[in-house]
Amino acid sequence: MKLQTYEIANMLLLNPGKLSRFSKETLSNLMKGEYKSLFTELGFDKIKDIRSQTPNPLPDRKELDDIIFDEL
Repeated sequence: MKLQTYEIANMLLLNPGKLSRFSKETLSNLMKGEYKSLFTELGFDKIKDIRSQTPNPLPDRKELDDIIFDEL
């Protein structure tokens, strides 16, 4: 991917200082880059209709989502 300087100037980035809000376990899990299937990450049952389910994300994913959405 090629980015121009003017494009980078308009990008939104997460302040790395906000990562200090993560628990040590969550930060460790995120840094390892060990990811599970989308269904597991979001807490969905593969067998049931996805529209009838409510997301129940893994705790570290929820913590990450909460931090990012608070900043947005």
